[in-house]
Amino acid sequence: MPLPGVRLRSDSTSQTSGEMPRSRAQEPFVASPLLPDTAQSEHILALLRSYCEPPSNISATISALSDELGRYDDEISRCENDISAPGDVASERAKLEDHLSKCRSLLSPIRRMPPEVLTAIFALFKPDLFDQAITPLLRLSHVCARWYTIITGTPILWDFIAMGENAIQEKTMALLSLCLERSGTAPLALYI
Repeated sequence: MPLPGVRLRSDSTSQTSGEMPRSRAQEPFVASPLLPDTAQSEHILALLRSYCEPPSNISATISALSDELGRYDDEISRCENDISAPGDVASERAKLEDHLSKCRSLLSPIRRMPPEVLTAIFALFKPDLFDQAITPLLRLSHVCARWYTIITGTPILWDFIAMGENAIQEKTMALLSLCLERSGTAPLALYI
């Protein structure tokens, strides 16, 4: 069962009543109706970047995509045994596999974690007097769009500023400016 808005492709291999049935070896391979077009791929990416509930039929879509991948694997094996070039089939299979991976990501438990819980976890990576590096927070902010939004939009994660002997270096000044900007109205802890 495809996602909402997925258009099924028509099967162009239907036979007329006077034809002999084709054997499996002679039957042309029909592209999957579940191959996503650009709009469907963008829809999935938009869902992944948002934190809306996944579509109600996502489990059925995942199951159908898994079945289609099996069909593609069978066709690729058949093509390899017939010494045919399975390039198009392999390319379509890769697209299906990518789409399946993105659909499965919609059901990831981390997507259901409230921002408050993530903020509490991210606070464990705040710099302190003993570890003054802001690097862990910056790295975490690059994991995904949601984490970036939470980390950069939470002033208490940016309220610690430590300036050492090398505080006048350009890189340190850039980090200082970043912390000042992102700390918003949170009280600052400045250590020199």
